[in-house]
Amino acid sequence: MMGYFLDEQTLFKPQLQVSNVDIVDICCLEEKLQTLIKEKYPHQDTVSLAKCVYFRGTQYAKDMIISAGELSGLPEFYKILQILVVSENVYFFAGRLSSWFMEHYRSYQLDNSYTDLQLLDPEPLNDHHPLTAYCVAGKLMLTPHYVPAELRKIMALLLRVNINTKLIQKIKLSTLPESVKDLQDELKEKLGLEEEFTIQYEDPDFDNALCNLMDISELPTERAVLHLVWSDDSSAPQPQTPSQPQSPSDLGSISSLDTARLHSSDSPYSPSSVIWNYMRSTSHWPHPFPIPSFSYDIELKLRKGNEI
Repeated sequence: MMGYFLDEQTLFKPQLQVSNVDIVDICCLEEKLQTLIKEKYPHQDTVSLAKCVYFRGTQYAKDMIISAGELSGLPEFYKILQILVVSENVYFFAGRLSSWFMEHYRSYQLDNSYTDLQLLDPEPLNDHHPLTAYCVAGKLMLTPHYVPAELRKIMALLLRVNINTKLIQKIKLSTLPESVKDLQDELKEKLGLEEEFTIQYEDPDFDNALCNLMDISELPTERAVLHLVWSDDSSAPQPQTPSQPQSPSDLGSISSLDTARLHSSDSPYSPSSVIWNYMRSTSHWPHPFPIPSFSYDIELKLRKGNEI
């Protein structure tokens, strides 16, 4: 089998694959289709009609829905009526479907009637994967894979931001920022961050593996999980915790309740940790330690205390 493929001129499949075609005269086609073909191929007399073709590995067939072009920032949808093969090029004779964007479903409601007939080239399609319509409450609905940039800007975005391993916050953006830099500035403002960082996101196309965010269009729609990578690990903010006691009076202020709650030796506020931190701070006292002079009454009490 390997020798069979190595004997071929190329190891790759051809761009266009067609199994069965019917060659017909252009004059036998409907008038609108004749006009569209003559505009592109004025000297062509016959065309090939196919029920199914493979273009760049994707299967297209009659009655499938495709997305091509935009109107007022929203994608337009077409239903394939005929598939034409002319001079080794494939075209879709398709009817445009009226559509309305439904914010509640994040999908489009379609009208099955055609408002216009066009001859479409598969190259500039919005999404090269055919779409499937479905019914919701008696309405014909369609959810495209492709989301136009104009529509993404007005869609709210929910973010789970991993600032570090111990500090994770959830924020909601009313609109999508126009660039990665704008997203960084908005995260700094909402989370109170000052240091510089880069953004990584969990890519659903690769089982949520981390990828660097190079363009804002790469960000998943509606929900995304972000990881902040700091330019200097020491500058990454840490979760706020109570300050540690640093003097004997602070040691005495720790109640028995706090001691019971923080009994773990791993806790920074366990008795052993507090004493160790206090002893570490006293190791920096001068040696010998200068003893200040006191009043006569204080000196007398100190002297009696030493005699006991």
